[in-house]
Amino acid sequence: MHSYEELITDEIYRFKADTDTPYIIDCGANIGLSVLYFKWLYPNAKVLAFEPDGDNLAILRKNVESYGMNDVNVRQQAVWTKEGQISFRASGTQASKISLSDDTQTINIPCTRLASFLQQKVDFLKMDIEGAEYEVLKDCKDDLANVQHLFVEYHGDIRESSHLTEMLEILNNAGFVYYIQEASDNVPHPLLKHKQFHSFDQQLNIYAHRG
Repeated sequence: MHSYEELITDEIYRFKADTDTPYIIDCGANIGLSVLYFKWLYPNAKVLAFEPDGDNLAILRKNVESYGMNDVNVRQQAVWTKEGQISFRASGTQASKISLSDDTQTINIPCTRLASFLQQKVDFLKMDIEGAEYEVLKDCKDDLANVQHLFVEYHGDIRESSHLTEMLEILNNAGFVYYIQEASDNVPHPLLKHKQFHSFDQQLNIYAHRG
């Protein structure tokens, strides 16, 4: 319901394209609420949707089919900095994510380099990839000139605040103006040392567009 309110009611992904057929890349499409919204906003949009979690993917494909949406390409891949395989912690929820450490709770899944899909104009790039956004955005920095609108949900550790600084510098150098909004308040007393009770200390919505 939280996702429904954000995506459908509050329309956090609303953007103004300069065409009726925008090209949209949805990284971390989950069960497809974002895809449904994009196709409602621009019925003739071409959407490339990545969702690596098998349980989420099944619902995503069912939603795409049941609404009869055309020009939606769904891929069961994690977006990353290379082609191949990567360890992944699947939970069937929004918290499924790439895991750089192998353990009994991870599986190997296909991954693809996002930068290879940014060699043409992209009207909207959405990245909600549960902590992988720092590495992926760094790898894409030379290709962001082709992106017109960008949404990144940043998942960070307070002890790695330099990652956020570097990401904002990448956006600035790519010619974006940006707005930052708190996505989740996970730390009640930020000035005190604390134990990490959540997967990430910081969750921020970063909206970027060309000024």
